[in-house]
Amino acid sequence: MTDVSARPFYRRQNKLPVKRMLIGLFLLFTPSINLFDLLPDFIGCTLVLSALFDAAEVLPYFGELREKLKTYFWVSLSRYPALIAMMSIYTGDSSQRSIITVFAVGYAIVDLICLVPAVGYFWEAFFYFGERFDCPEAIAPVGKIKPETLQRLTLLFLIVREAGACLPEFALIPVTPGDLSSSTVSFWLTLYPKLAVGAALIVLGFGIFLFTLFCLYFSRLSRAGNADRLISERYEADCERLNALHSFEGLRIYFVLLAVSVALGIDVIFDRVNVLPDLFSAVLIVVSLLFLCRRISGLRVGRCAVFAGIYAAVSTVTTILSRTFYNQYGIDDLANGVPEAARLYRLLSVSGGVEAALAVTVSILLCSMIARLIPFSVGSLGSALARQTEQLERSLHRENALFLVLSILSSAATFAGILLARFTRSVEVLSDPESDLTTPILIEQIDWFWIVPLVLSVLQLIVILHLTGRLREEAREKFCGVY
Repeated sequence: MTDVSARPFYRRQNKLPVKRMLIGLFLLFTPSINLFDLLPDFIGCTLVLSALFDAAEVLPYFGELREKLKTYFWVSLSRYPALIAMMSIYTGDSSQRSIITVFAVGYAIVDLICLVPAVGYFWEAFFYFGERFDCPEAIAPVGKIKPETLQRLTLLFLIVREAGACLPEFALIPVTPGDLSSSTVSFWLTLYPKLAVGAALIVLGFGIFLFTLFCLYFSRLSRAGNADRLISERYEADCERLNALHSFEGLRIYFVLLAVSVALGIDVIFDRVNVLPDLFSAVLIVVSLLFLCRRISGLRVGRCAVFAGIYAAVSTVTTILSRTFYNQYGIDDLANGVPEAARLYRLLSVSGGVEAALAVTVSILLCSMIARLIPFSVGSLGSALARQTEQLERSLHRENALFLVLSILSSAATFAGILLARFTRSVEVLSDPESDLTTPILIEQIDWFWIVPLVLSVLQLIVILHLTGRLREEAREKFCGVY
């Protein structure tokens, strides 16, 4: 069996991609209205992060900028589910108008909490770059505007942008009929449209002016060429550390994907339908395996990926059969011997059994793969996690074995729930109007059994998260300075 080692990491850029940087900044400068941003900020964050990828690896402050922009990326992305949720529940009453206003103001505050430090790190990175290295273009004025002034203008623009984004929401604040006669309310309702239009024009003009200055700044930085040369030199000198960094980063991402797949596989039953089909979990397992294959050498993920793919297909069939059965029939029809219901449920039982067997197989293959990743090594730096203490390695293997046991029990319990449903009966009450007597008919009910695989899946998620944290902490201890 071949040893597991990291694949070499190669640079993806040879120079600072100024056009990508400017497009990303343009998206970040565009204002948002309500909770909706016509040119999404999370796309702008992605472009800026990819443009500064090399610099963030080797230069101070750029790394901190990357972490802040990552946080803002998720905040910006979360606007759209919030907007969809608001649109789906909005009925126009005063309480919901107030909730939308609170959401808009809340997002504006959170945006500023993320963006203000990011702007600080952004300019500190270029100041450091220009002062410590031979790159005077990074600290030279843009026309008559110094970089320090450009930093303050950027902060001021973001504050104005967020305030302007909240302004339309204040029109949604409920006004009682008695307040309409008030001179203050009347003045506000008359002034508001002019104020909203004026604020939008100010934000737009301010953004165009600021973006023009950024274009001049980065175009000059690109023409000088010193930035590209300095980043390349530092990158090549530090490539060994970066290879180790990206190896462990890839390992961490794999375990995060695996934890999410476990979370998606949690059986949450609503109206006898699993609202989180195991299809999503199986597909994410395949994605995580393909990602791991690109990052790690010596791992054969093909067999596990194939079984996970088959598991996804069978899970889809089981979900469709279950939904069809409970839409057309019920447990009472099965108990009363309706032929069509019995035939359909027999197919559901077979499909559920095959799904459970495939889930166990995938769990075993994942367990063996994690067992090989525990003594992970980085080729360029020799053994990394192989230098673990025997006690810690045994502990990690025990946690992996517990993860496997919980996975098997969860799969078996899900299938057992399908079989036990055959013996479920509903409560019927026979009433006699003349005598006012009622006779309840009750045969065993086991509708509560879905709680068993739910609890096992939650325990499974806790174990894999703990295992992930232990591996990451061990990597951090072995490579001080890598993280």
